Amino acid sequence: IEPDQSLVRTAAQQLNLGMTVATTRDETLGPLSVSKVPSTVFVDATGTIVAAASGARSESFLRSRIRALLED
Repeated sequence: IEPDQSLVRTAAQQLNLGMTVATTRDETLGPLSVSKVPSTVFVDATGTIVAAASGARSESFLRSRIRALLED
């Protein structure tokens, strides 16, 4: 977990992620259903966590998972 949020945001911009990147402290990881860093948490329009993926994931995985969630 990187304590310097500006470094995280700079890295996200450099990677051109095209999604919101949230930063957190370790005490909030449990409620987010993640066990590794990095992790991706998918949140719907109502703010409900609908899925989570722990660990590094490929762009193709993320695209596929997002498509599947949007179809539901």
